[in-house]
Amino acid sequence: MASLTLVHLLLAASTLTPTFGRLCTSPSQLRGNTYDYIVVGAGTAGNVIAARLAESGHNDILVLEAGVSNEGVLASQVPLMAPTLTPSTPNLPSICYDAHASGSLADTPYDWNYTVVPQTHLNGRTFPFSRGRILGGSSSVNYMVHHYGSSEDYDRLARITGDSGWAWKNMRPYINRHEKFVPPADGHDTTGQYIPSLHSTRGILPKSLPGYSHAIDSRVIATTQELSAEFPFSPDTGGGNVLGLGWAQSSIGGGTRSSSATTYLNSVINRRNVDVLVNAQVTKLVHTGKIGGKPSFRGVQFASGPQGKNMSDHVLLPNNWLVRGTESLDNLLRDPVAFGAALDQWQASKTGPLANGIPNHLGFFRLPNNSSIFATTPDPASGPKASHWELLVSNFWVNPSLPRPDTGSYLTLTVALISPTSRGTLKLASNNPFQAPLIDPNFLATDFDRYTMRESVRAIKRFTGANAWSDYVIGPVGDLAAQTDEGIDAYVRSISSTIFHPVGTASMSPRNAAWGVVDPELRLKGAEGVRIVDASVWPFVPNAHTQAPVYLVAERAASIIRGY
Repeated sequence: MASLTLVHLLLAASTLTPTFGRLCTSPSQLRGNTYDYIVVGAGTAGNVIAARLAESGHNDILVLEAGVSNEGVLASQVPLMAPTLTPSTPNLPSICYDAHASGSLADTPYDWNYTVVPQTHLNGRTFPFSRGRILGGSSSVNYMVHHYGSSEDYDRLARITGDSGWAWKNMRPYINRHEKFVPPADGHDTTGQYIPSLHSTRGILPKSLPGYSHAIDSRVIATTQELSAEFPFSPDTGGGNVLGLGWAQSSIGGGTRSSSATTYLNSVINRRNVDVLVNAQVTKLVHTGKIGGKPSFRGVQFASGPQGKNMSDHVLLPNNWLVRGTESLDNLLRDPVAFGAALDQWQASKTGPLANGIPNHLGFFRLPNNSSIFATTPDPASGPKASHWELLVSNFWVNPSLPRPDTGSYLTLTVALISPTSRGTLKLASNNPFQAPLIDPNFLATDFDRYTMRESVRAIKRFTGANAWSDYVIGPVGDLAAQTDEGIDAYVRSISSTIFHPVGTASMSPRNAAWGVVDPELRLKGAEGVRIVDASVWPFVPNAHTQAPVYLVAERAASIIRGY
């Protein structure tokens, strides 16, 4: 066990990159044992904090990461290989998996390999709860969807915390520092697929529109025209107005994943004032006395080598349809020879199907205002322009729980519950820091959540009933064919899991509030010298895949710490 002393402690959740100058694999390689700042977790937020605090050259920074380096991890570079990085049913050719991935739901060296406790409202099932355990954290293993959520999420956060600095008008400028909008991998004309004025080309993290066209793309857009009342076209999914269906934006640049490790951390790793230590799991914050009557933490202990309430998450429900022809990617994704050729193309030019993310289109939608559920449940959305559920469209079989069938072509319409009212817990299993915690998202525990999932299933059936799909879709797979409330509910219970967007267990709250874990400046309440900067500080789950909201939170946190 090693110890370090510091001035400030920051807790942060935890593609080919240049060789790291100060990437350490052993504590003996560190320059010393005293730093100005220690960042615990080189994840999505942690690397933002480290990079911004290191920029001036005046602070000595140590970043501690429990996991491994992302260097040389091919699946963390190739966008479409993302599903091989986390535990799930293998749905790609065996050549895509490292030797560790030998069976269903196999553990991987790039994930914490957690599972949820049996879920009462999902037939008592348990399933993986992926979190990245690698430089970049979950930004190195996620499915790369990158958008900021609803402007009303940020305005709600400002109201909850009593700090107007979290309002959308004040958070939006951080987009200019964060994102670098680049052309898609295939270089296609993006006119009409996004609104350039809502984005930045000067930031640090490359992001783009889909880099590989699918034959169903035109069908999706045609559906937004035919069923415009229910599925209107969104001209930009990443500008703060989430409602509607549009082109996905992803943390992909030049056909390669963009993570916090390949961008923020990589920008400062060669500086003399930054050390990064991998395989270092922090086990204890060192109490060094009291300041102002509060316990002060000025150090950490970690081991090197091979709590909370209010947990909220987006429920995932993949829905599969059998389709005609060979327009889908299923044959490529089950054929080692075809996949190998696509991988050769990616390695040669960073183009082709592997240079793309999972969906080319996504959208966010509300229940109708006259929905019966609102007679008993207040609208839980952040505001009237925020959503209740999400739709992601994929031109192949996507299902973390079920293997791809040996034959056939498939369309997947994945649904996610965006404004859940269920709340779960994250608890310690014991006083052993190396034992996995007890994770209970408590999915679908409320009438609202069950109602919304049921109605979203009905909605996507109407989506595939549009004329644009009449010569393509054959029919739903399995119990998706259910029509009654009871049948749909049973189907939802049998296959739903998580889309890996947990928040809330270290919620922000007003400075003097008795509830919450951190104040609006992200300082740990009741202590001195510690801030928490990661997805857990969001009191509710935003209308977004959470990486981009976390990036913005981290950018503001860095500004707060630096004093501007």
